[in-house]
Amino acid sequence: MTGRFALQEEVEAFSDKVIALVCPKYGNHWRERVQRLWDDVQQRGFVERTDATKKLYMSRFRKGVRDRLATEEPDEDRRKRVDLDLMKIIQIDRTILSQLHEDYKARVKVANSNLTLVPEWQQVVTVLREMLKSDDMETRVLGLCGLTGRRFREIVQSADLRLMTEVTPKGRVRQRWLVFFKGQLKTRGGEGTMAGRDFAIPVLAPAAEIVAAFRELRDSAQGRMWLSADEGAIKSTLNNALNTKLKASAIERFWPKGAPLSLKELRAIYAEIAYENFGPRTTRAPYYARILGHGIEDETTALSYMRYSLNTKGQREGMEEINRLTMLREARREEVLAERDNAGGGDGSLIEDDD
Repeated sequence: MTGRFALQEEVEAFSDKVIALVCPKYGNHWRERVQRLWDDVQQRGFVERTDATKKLYMSRFRKGVRDRLATEEPDEDRRKRVDLDLMKIIQIDRTILSQLHEDYKARVKVANSNLTLVPEWQQVVTVLREMLKSDDMETRVLGLCGLTGRRFREIVQSADLRLMTEVTPKGRVRQRWLVFFKGQLKTRGGEGTMAGRDFAIPVLAPAAEIVAAFRELRDSAQGRMWLSADEGAIKSTLNNALNTKLKASAIERFWPKGAPLSLKELRAIYAEIAYENFGPRTTRAPYYARILGHGIEDETTALSYMRYSLNTKGQREGMEEINRLTMLREARREEVLAERDNAGGGDGSLIEDDD
């Protein structure tokens, strides 16, 4: 049985000992001594760990040494030489990385074996529009989530939805299939995302219906309670209640047999319906990223939502794009890893998935 390995403490102790052997100058037999330290760490902490854990541990030790070296060695040229020497010893196991890469490709192949067809998507939209009229506020939340592609907590707490008008030579024109949205969550305020910004999103019902239903929800007693509720309580209670109600709704009759039906699936099918009806005839990923509020070039997140198609043509095009994006992402990972290891730079870790 694998015992507890205090990773942070081990990294700090290892880094202290290694840097003492190379700063301010190389000590006697420093290579052999660093190698013994590294072998000892692997023997005590890596045995019986999964390959993914070994990769993580190795990356942490390399980074710990680099961070210490940056503070202890003021001479930039010497720091680069020492870094290169040390990283040749504190080496990422390429066999482990290669196996992880193969495992990842196998998982992608299984997960993306085919996009799920939703031929009765128009009926799904019809049910969602009926939900906007419900006196049951949970049902109304489901309708708003499905027709706007927003997360349930955005609908009940953070969002502001407004009608969108444009000034034209003929006067002000109200957009029928677009609304302004503000209140994006889960972006961590990342650069290039829509955190804290108003932006236009397509809607799958007339904008006036959407905004009216949203205002009635927020003005209701239930809506006011949700608005002021603790985030943790909302997540633990309302999330489960909404998913249960969704599975028992009329949408289930039109949903593909055997396919999961949840709030996240509503967000995914929203993106595909919006693309087919309003998107440019180019590729899905940039459009998905834009309307879902992620970074404009956030292909990884967009890829995680590419799970449905409305027809066989869209299914074929979608699979071609999924394969292209997957291979592009893997090629970039390998390029970064090779460049960092060949130059002795970086921490030797792969870019992590963002699902």
